[in-house]
Amino acid sequence: MKIKVSAVLNIDENVYGTEESEMEWFREMIADKENTMLILHSNDIGDTIGETFDFDWEILNDEAQLPQQEISDEEIEKAAANLANPNADKTDNFIEGAKWYREQLKNIDKKL
Repeated sequence: MKIKVSAVLNIDENVYGTEESEMEWFREMIADKENTMLILHSNDIGDTIGETFDFDWEILNDEAQLPQQEISDEEIEKAAANLANPNADKTDNFIEGAKWYREQLKNIDKKL
């Protein structure tokens, strides 16, 4: 079985530092695909769930935010129309609205 994991990790700057030479060392360490492994561990089972040397990374500064979807009023009204369709039951309305929103999120990279 395989899973895809996407996460943002908080790194202790007191351990790795913030000077340019320290950051360069940190970048080189993370980029070392032969010696740096990403491990998913569960405290509940007390064991490693999975591990990989193959992962993407990016250093974010404290001011960085994860991309947030900007949705126009027109898009909100379209979603509301999907949810308010009187010819469908509430479950169908919810499903249609959720599918529409999923499509909006798929296109987030194209809009940024």
